[in-house]
Amino acid sequence: MQFLLLQGDLSCYLVSEEVLMRTLFSKMKAAYYCALATVTVVLLFLLLSCGAGVDIGEANKVLTSFQIVWPGDFTNTCLSGVPVTVTINALDQNGEVFTSWGGIVTIEMDNTYVKPSYESADIKNGSKQIDISFAVAEEETVKMRVRYGETSSPWSATITVQKAFSIAAITPDDGSLLVGHQDIVITFNDNTDPGSLSIGGDLGGFIASWKDVTYKNDKLTLSPSGFWNDSGSRLTVTCSISGGGQSASKSVTYDVFHGVFVRLTNSDDSYNGTADEPKATIQGAIDGIMNDIGYSTAEVRVAEGTYNVNWNSNINRIVLQSGVSLYGGYSDTDWNLYNPSLYPTIIDDISIGGGTAADAPNRTIDCGSGVTSSTIIDGFTINGGDGGSYCTAIFNHDGASPVIQNNTIKGNKGTNHAMGIYNRNSSPLIQDNDLVEGGKEGTGCAIYNYYSSPTINTNIINGGESANFTNAIKNVASSPLICNNDIHAGDLAWETYAIWNTGTSNPKIYNNTISGGTGSNGSTGGTAYAIFNQSSSPFIKNNTIDGGIDGDMPAPHPYCIYNTGNSDPVIENNLLFIRSGSYGYGIYEADVNSDPASVKNNDIFNCPTALYYDEASSSKTISEVNNLDAAYSGNISQDAQLANKLGFDWHLGMSTPCVVSQGGLDLSGDTDFPEDAGGDKVDRDENKRDGSWSMGAYEYNGTCSF
Repeated sequence: MQFLLLQGDLSCYLVSEEVLMRTLFSKMKAAYYCALATVTVVLLFLLLSCGAGVDIGEANKVLTSFQIVWPGDFTNTCLSGVPVTVTINALDQNGEVFTSWGGIVTIEMDNTYVKPSYESADIKNGSKQIDISFAVAEEETVKMRVRYGETSSPWSATITVQKAFSIAAITPDDGSLLVGHQDIVITFNDNTDPGSLSIGGDLGGFIASWKDVTYKNDKLTLSPSGFWNDSGSRLTVTCSISGGGQSASKSVTYDVFHGVFVRLTNSDDSYNGTADEPKATIQGAIDGIMNDIGYSTAEVRVAEGTYNVNWNSNINRIVLQSGVSLYGGYSDTDWNLYNPSLYPTIIDDISIGGGTAADAPNRTIDCGSGVTSSTIIDGFTINGGDGGSYCTAIFNHDGASPVIQNNTIKGNKGTNHAMGIYNRNSSPLIQDNDLVEGGKEGTGCAIYNYYSSPTINTNIINGGESANFTNAIKNVASSPLICNNDIHAGDLAWETYAIWNTGTSNPKIYNNTISGGTGSNGSTGGTAYAIFNQSSSPFIKNNTIDGGIDGDMPAPHPYCIYNTGNSDPVIENNLLFIRSGSYGYGIYEADVNSDPASVKNNDIFNCPTALYYDEASSSKTISEVNNLDAAYSGNISQDAQLANKLGFDWHLGMSTPCVVSQGGLDLSGDTDFPEDAGGDKVDRDENKRDGSWSMGAYEYNGTCSF
């Protein structure tokens, strides 16, 4: 068929002879049947002015249509999700690319079950190339066109979109924690051929089981034969399989975690303890590990919130087992978020009565026989009971030796004794806790050691506030290692003790800052003791010791070190002073049988009542102290010029006399003295102690004042 061009008012149209003749006869009728010769002249004029190849000028071009250009090898069939590169052209009235045109066009489908990857395209300079794909649940046919306002392209030829066989999902998701006893579930989007399955990676032993859900053999479950690898290891799973005449493969990687999760919401103790199905209680998690799962060592990760227990009423009691550790401080919406400050995990004993015996107190967490250092308590706020005679936040007994770290621990309220940590015939490691605090009623004690030998390292310890007595650390027939702590006796009690040693206790007390607190109850004031030794022989070395404040009355007095009942401590390299007030003693002997075994290289200053009170009878000058015994030497009485004595910043500095910063004994031969990872002796801040040792908890090797 031949084509001619007909010029209208604004546009040129490509028309057939048939359309042309109908148009001509209409015009001839409207022109009252003009002569044939006149029509011929008009046609010639039209051909000359608007014929093919004639430049109509860019300003005269208008958008007339769109063109969709498919790849040359496109067969009108594609796979779901597999992109096809197409070009969308804007056309002018000549059928050419309208290079100066731009705009956002809409991509339309005639089948709503087909979802395109593009719903619009931003055309610039008349053309746009896109990689478009179509998503379908089952095989579908679709036509496509491009529209801009009332202008559109013709519908494309019919396109067949076939469902692409794929591994739809592997759970848990790639990069997740994989609990050691958790199943790995692989889901396919079509019928599969189990015979083509290939599972790779470092899985170890596993059991594979198939299930029909929507299609035949479309779900595969991999269950560990025991547990997946070791906790903390990396596990990779690779799956390859065929289905629907196609093949698919996918790989995921997990961090293996041996343990269970606990959360207050969307949880139940009947669940298997995975991240998606957590346990509801801490004891439920421990029981699940011990009775159902069987890990030899495992973690219980606990999400934020307050978990109530009631020891007296036997409700949700927490009894730790060997190898099972507790970690708090996780977000309750994302297990990858860990920060005990942002996501506080609190365990409260809400017991009111009970706890009637010292060996059977109410307790928030119980650690008994068989619990070793493979059990860790980390990241919690743990509060003792609200009542009862004896209560404690953590009770270690019968040889237990857990690791207790990074917690805030409070004894709360016990009418007789309220203890933060109560160690009875046990040897735990207590380290890096933000606060260990005694109680608010009865006798408060942050750490009570009874026939025990714990290691107490790098904690903040406070005896609390009680009307009767407060103790930061009390040792009864115990020999703990006490290093690098900030120890405060407590406040507002008749008597406050930072460290009370009794019953032949022989602790090693190194590198601590120690304050006797504030004894201020009653009309005669209170008594504050930094270290009180009763029938005991502790080793007191390189500590900075403040006797405390005696409250608002002159008697009794604060004491830095008080010795009574046949005590013979070793006192070396310490700073001893009274922080504030008009009364107080440096070293006090309450009887003739309490002479220290060694008093060497200590700085005893700002002790208004006496630097040294000998055998409860006479005050001694520092020169007289050095002549009391051959084991007494090198002691001085110089203001150490601490950075901020009243503000508890007791570092040495440029104003510190050299006899203080360089006047200590070299104790590098003491095998119990704190060391860094390289074996070097260190101070409270883990600075090396070498050369001329400083007195006190902090080493200073800079310029000093002579």
